[in-house]
Amino acid sequence: MKILLISPTFLVPWVWYTACALKRLNHQVIPFLSSSPWVDRLTLRQGRQLLSRFPGGVPLVDIFRERWLAKRDQRLLALARQAQPELILILRGETLSASLLRALKASTRAPLITWWLDNPFRFPIEDRLPLIDHFYLFDRSYLPDLKKAGARTVSFLPCACDETVYRPLALSPLQRRRFHSEVAFVAWHAPGRDRMVQALAEFDLKVWGRGWGSPQVRASLNGAWRRVVSPERYVPDRTTARIYNAASMGLNVHDEQARQAGLNARAFELLGCGTFELTDHVPGMEELLTPEREVATYRSPGEAREKVSYYLRHPEEARRMAQEGRRRVLQEHTYLHRMRTLLKPFDA
Repeated sequence: MKILLISPTFLVPWVWYTACALKRLNHQVIPFLSSSPWVDRLTLRQGRQLLSRFPGGVPLVDIFRERWLAKRDQRLLALARQAQPELILILRGETLSASLLRALKASTRAPLITWWLDNPFRFPIEDRLPLIDHFYLFDRSYLPDLKKAGARTVSFLPCACDETVYRPLALSPLQRRRFHSEVAFVAWHAPGRDRMVQALAEFDLKVWGRGWGSPQVRASLNGAWRRVVSPERYVPDRTTARIYNAASMGLNVHDEQARQAGLNARAFELLGCGTFELTDHVPGMEELLTPEREVATYRSPGEAREKVSYYLRHPEEARRMAQEGRRRVLQEHTYLHRMRTLLKPFDA
């Protein structure tokens, strides 16, 4: 099948894994980037704050962004008319207007589907919902409200793991010394994650990821700040896989948009590496992973601390659970599984 894949950037692993899975399934992928990092930096919050210091700066930025989006839409429509895809897959797509979606449908006659790994109601997309043939979403809790808001067909499609990246690795002695920890946590800073870092600071915990370097975060972490390895550095996915392989266990903390079975990608990627995982309990997660058999769960920082202590003292139990979790991920939760599910309604 010829698929036009519209995505915000190929720098986001989710986008790259999706494209690779489609190609591995022998589909022809025609990529189109719907955003530009430098345009976003200039015209969104940080750029607007900087230019607000100059008279007329913000209106000029708004005009520039409108013109850039108009040219982007022209390029996308030209590509769609030339390629004539059999399917259009949009990853998120909050910057694509209803008029653009109508033009895409009119010029290609292809089904229009989208997959979101975010809360869609963070963006004003209601006018676009009737134009989308199938809306896939990572968390079940949003599906009824999407239907009420005008979505035609909605389905649950969870996050996934690229098993070619997140897998058991043979690390060199240098890599093992560099990345080793009792507990590894690779994540952007988010509200609520501070408490977990503080609760587990007595262990050999290492925290990697952006957003941990602000003065406010340092103050909230207090002495636990020393556990942060790279406070403002993006951690590439292959480096993340090495960190997981070198750790005795991996920590997972969901953000507030995970409400019902909305496990994040980290939940599957840790297990893909064969690493024992300790994650916060997400309601409904049982349909994806079995708590205390494939993944260990906690409901409070205190319980997390107790389980870290227990499983560090019982590594064989942790190893068996990690093996069960990896087996489940390979059987059900790779990007190949997700793309087969996503495309099934449209296969000839």
